[in-house]
Amino acid sequence: MGAQTGFVNPELMGFHMSAHAIMMVILGGMGNFAGAILGAFAFEFLLDEFKGLPAIGKFETGKHWQLWMGLFIVLVVAFAPRGLLGLLERVLRRKEPHRD
Repeated sequence: MGAQTGFVNPELMGFHMSAHAIMMVILGGMGNFAGAILGAFAFEFLLDEFKGLPAIGKFETGKHWQLWMGLFIVLVVAFAPRGLLGLLERVLRRKEPHRD
């Protein structure tokens, strides 16, 4: 078994891959590893869901998944600035019984 040699080219991580990574972190919540992991799962799930949207008349909604993803990220930033992990923490805190 021979040794594999090679190099890493910056083109391997092009704009789209960098943008996807940034969107994953924004979705999950910046500042911690768990948020990035949650964001990666959420991004991939949403990507699959948005690409599978049905056509409305002649308008192929699934082909415009980037538009829907962008709108979703804008909504997350507007209504959950700490990302989905921060939103989850806020919901769980509300469900805890208050101790006096």
